[in-house]
Amino acid sequence: MTGGDAGDGGRATLNGDGGDGGAGGNASGDDSATGGDGGDGGADGVFGGTGGDGGDGGDAEATDESNATGGAGGSGSSGGTDGADGTGSARGDSGDDV
Repeated sequence: MTGGDAGDGGRATLNGDGGDGGAGGNASGDDSATGGDGGDGGADGVFGGTGGDGGDGGDAEATDESNATGGAGGSGSSGGTDGADGTGSARGDSGDDV
């Protein structure tokens, strides 16, 4: 199973901050699982503002941890922070299941 990728944050036009990227979807599967990628932050306005933050990558859980891959965190734009990469783990290892 694969979690959905998130949308990117909107770009500011003249003044203003860029929108934040969305978080990637979580995934859980027997054979394999891959978390969705976080969206990238939107660009700041031409005359000022701060770029949006990148969204976090989704987490993944599979029966075998080696088959679980977290999604990539999105990139922050123009002063925004990068999102964290998702984690991959075996089912039952990390407390709550995805």
